[in-house]
Order: sequence, then structure tokens, then C-alpha cells
Amino acid sequence: SKFEVLFIGGSTITIGGKFKSIVYEGN
Repeated sequence: SKFEVLFIGGSTITIGGKFKSIVYEGN
């Protein structure tokens, strides 16, 4: 199954303080 995690704001995983969406694909 797939699930998507959206990071917003000053997280270190974001780019330029914008938002970044990461989709994980697992079993």
C-alpha cells in the first residue's frame, strides 16, 4: 500500500521552508 506524508514549515526535511510531499510505497 502507499501513503503520503506532507511536511510543512520549518522542518529540516522541507526545501526552502516550503512544503514537501513524500510518498512511501510499501507492502
